[in-house]
Amino acid sequence: MILNNLLLFEHEIQSENQYLIESPERVQHIIQVLGKRVGDELNICEVNKSLGTARIDKLTENSVELLVQRREKGVSFDIKLFVAISRPPTMKKILEHGTSLGVSEFHFYRPELTEKSYLDAKLFKEKLFTSQIELGLSQSKVFWKLPKVILHQELPKFDDIELGQKYLLKMQAKKKFSDFPPDLKKPISLVIGPERGLIPSENLFFEESGFTPIEVSPSTLRVEIATFAALSQLFLF
Repeated sequence: MILNNLLLFEHEIQSENQYLIESPERVQHIIQVLGKRVGDELNICEVNKSLGTARIDKLTENSVELLVQRREKGVSFDIKLFVAISRPPTMKKILEHGTSLGVSEFHFYRPELTEKSYLDAKLFKEKLFTSQIELGLSQSKVFWKLPKVILHQELPKFDDIELGQKYLLKMQAKKKFSDFPPDLKKPISLVIGPERGLIPSENLFFEESGFTPIEVSPSTLRVEIATFAALSQLFLF
């Protein structure tokens, strides 16, 4: 897999415009996958700072020294995704591709019809999710901020969360995004239930919290497919 942007982290800064990469995975990616040599330029993402390009100044089998040549602001949106906790493989897909689609905050919650044990998965307990959001960010090309990942032991509490425009994915809802066109210049919050669906009281909870029920497809979708379908439709308006 070729990464669209090479991620650069704060701990790798040597000076204002210089980075030292010693991560074996990224060093080998530069050498073996990208085929870069000293003097070549790379597309970079200075995580949580900017996008741009950097020139390779020094290159060994174990390290790469980069000098930033150009910086530009990328794109960022305030998209909060509230997804019912699911099997770890599903969560990995949502974290990676949701990041590539501009999610700023992932909120995973546990409704009634979901296994409680999913919250104890190594993915979250050992923060293995970091590699998924980093991969998603490096693939996105335009985004530069790492999203936050938040766990809720039950239904989410919305205290101190700026929800903005609120949407709830619901089978056979009478409305679609086109009836309430989302404005990406403002905060957006999107709720997606579990594979087995939300129970009536949970649907009521979200609706009473101001979430508008919408349908993105007449088909019954897997959680990750429903997530990607909904996120992609945000960009149609």
